[in-house]
Amino acid sequence: MKKQVLIFIFCLIGTFVRGDAKHLYSVFDRNDLPVFSRPFFITITADPIALKSAERMLGDAIKSNRQQEIFQNANNAGYYNLLNGDFLQALKFLQIAVNHKPLSKEAAPTMAQYAFALDVAGRHEQAFSIYKELLEKDLANSTQIRAYVQAMAGLIFLQHADTVSAKPLLGNALQYFSANNFLLQQYYLYERMGDINLVAKNFNNSSANYLQQLKYATKLNNKTFQALATRNLGLCNLKRDDYLKAVSYFRQSLDFRDNVLLQKLLKDTYLKIVTISSFNNDFEKADRYHELYRKLKANETVVKETAALQAEKEKILFLLSQSANNENNMVSRQEYELSQQLTTLDIERQNKEKALEELTLAEAQKKLKELELDKIAGEKLKQEAELAKKELQISRQKEFRNILLGISGLIVLGIVFLINRYRLKRKSLEQLRQAHQELRQAHEQLKQTQEQLVQSEKMASLGQLTAGIAHEIQNPLNFVNNFSTLSMDMIDDYLKSKDETLLDELKSNLKRINHHGGRVSSIVKGMLLHSRNKTAEKELSDINLLVDESLALAFHGKKSTEADFYCHIEKDFDATAPPVKVLPQELRRVIINLINNAFYAVHERAVKSNANKEEVKYKPQVSVTTHVAGQFLEITITDNGTGIPDTIKDKIYNPFFTSKPTGKGTGLGLSVSFDIIEKQHGGKLKFESEQGVGTVFTISLPLNAPPDLKQSNGDVKKSVV
Repeated sequence: MKKQVLIFIFCLIGTFVRGDAKHLYSVFDRNDLPVFSRPFFITITADPIALKSAERMLGDAIKSNRQQEIFQNANNAGYYNLLNGDFLQALKFLQIAVNHKPLSKEAAPTMAQYAFALDVAGRHEQAFSIYKELLEKDLANSTQIRAYVQAMAGLIFLQHADTVSAKPLLGNALQYFSANNFLLQQYYLYERMGDINLVAKNFNNSSANYLQQLKYATKLNNKTFQALATRNLGLCNLKRDDYLKAVSYFRQSLDFRDNVLLQKLLKDTYLKIVTISSFNNDFEKADRYHELYRKLKANETVVKETAALQAEKEKILFLLSQSANNENNMVSRQEYELSQQLTTLDIERQNKEKALEELTLAEAQKKLKELELDKIAGEKLKQEAELAKKELQISRQKEFRNILLGISGLIVLGIVFLINRYRLKRKSLEQLRQAHQELRQAHEQLKQTQEQLVQSEKMASLGQLTAGIAHEIQNPLNFVNNFSTLSMDMIDDYLKSKDETLLDELKSNLKRINHHGGRVSSIVKGMLLHSRNKTAEKELSDINLLVDESLALAFHGKKSTEADFYCHIEKDFDATAPPVKVLPQELRRVIINLINNAFYAVHERAVKSNANKEEVKYKPQVSVTTHVAGQFLEITITDNGTGIPDTIKDKIYNPFFTSKPTGKGTGLGLSVSFDIIEKQHGGKLKFESEQGVGTVFTISLPLNAPPDLKQSNGDVKKSVV
């Protein structure tokens, strides 16, 4: 009965698929796809069963050379791949369909769909030639297909700045969409027209297009569409340097939908206004918008970047990539991508300039008062001269004239002094601005160097970890291979002798194979867990097991790089130690790093000891212990290596500081380890060391894990004993 039901179901599915193959599917048959939007990003995915069925039937039709079925199934396979976003596969299948198309107008939807696939793949000229052929020969077999083709061709004309040819085509398409109430397609078409005009810096046309987009978003009553339309209006005003209007539209967009990219755009627009206002000496306006910028930045959150968010980000960057180079625009395209902000030094510099100007003004006012006093004194002298004897009147007048000439000379000197002072100040400001630009470039070069060093450190750690894992997997695999070979021989012996005791031995071998297979499985699971890209969360972990695994990985990693490496290892784990809530992968990274440093120290001392034959035979030794100390679980790593000199003990936690030779280390291991223990786990990382005797590193983890610690801007004091 069950078999009959299954056969009946398969027959139904086969009938449905064969019937489905006779229908030509096209993206232009649907009015719910954003065919005008670029990039062409949709969340709809094709039915995988339908896609596989279309590909299978296409293969059968090609084998039998059935032209009509080849045409239909290749078209449908291309349609399904378009929905999945696989444009290369879509082009491949649609090319097959076009090559086998019938001579009738039935091929029009397939040709239009092929041109659309070329269009979204960036091959606009090929797409345009097909659109043009469909329009000139009137091959479109439906008014809906013709409207879509007119819109697509009009957009390509608009991209080439041929508005004369684009206008009637786009007008006809919009008239059809309006008559058939295709609100969604009108929304996307106006958005695309606005994008093209914005890239071409036709700001008035772009703004008009985006206003129409907002109109249809309102008719659709879709908050997300309204947010995108107001965002586009903000981008248009941002690109034309009308920052106040841009701020208004960005705020409206955030009212419709809270979006991290909109917050970033609003924050950067605030920064532009602050910068320009500062250079225009409008400090009140600069302070007001800097306060808005600071509040928005304080509430800034980190959001995981999805595929849709990445597509939206790339579109924003594309629309802003050709922004006009206005001499008053103080923020460049690179500054937008790096989210450059005013530093405290910039603000202090502006405050100092303002204070300097106020001081200069006060000095000028003081000199004017002095001149007024001198003038009053001169007038008083004049009055006294008038009351004097007539024979002294001429001499008094001459004396007064001399005083006036002196005052005039002082005024001229004062003016010359102020002009020279202004020129010097302007020159110093220009030098300061140039120095700031050079400092910024040096900072960018330093960041690139730091990123390269961090990547080098990661690759070195990965090499050591891979070598250790390979050795760990090889041991149980050797057991599995050996016991498998032995078991096959025992089966042959049993078939010959029928000895029952061989079955017991065979069962024992299978248990061993299962045991060592489990070891390989646990190692692989650990590797998968280590490589899994997820948000770091603390979890209860067996610290003894974690330390033991890390010690084994570090040892085999060292052996793989130093064939002559030898070291006596002592382990003493506290069996009463409870599980502790930690970030396992981060803690493993710290332990492996510290053990690698210990191995390096004892190996270096062993090499020097062998070179110095007079020294007593040196025995390398590393000890790893765990024990509970009050409210902490302590992990101690001790070595009798070269030790750390007193002169560098206060520097070993500094980023990029290393005592190893060039190529042996990047100086990031201990710095990163300190941050992981102290900042992420709320623990302590201490060390004791004596040069020529050895080093002891102690990790203290709280048994009751504190809340996750946020990274702070200040330095945390590093524990050195």
